Amino acid sequence: MSTMNKPVALAPEKEEMLIAAISRADVLEQALDATKKALESSLARQEGLSAYVEKKKKRKKLFAVW
Repeated sequence: MSTMNKPVALAPEKEEMLIAAISRADVLEQALDATKKALESSLARQEGLSAYVEKKKKRKKLFAVW
């Protein structure tokens, strides 16, 4: 039971590998966040353009009926 109370020590190489992996994960998370924001912005623009086109189509149909 005394081994359970001892703190776990990592070899310096393994600790460096772990820190590097965490750093890469942080970079990937930032890149994903930036991509998500860009996609949300593109979607908002696309929805705006789609609404504009639909409005123009309806307007064109109204004038075609007259």
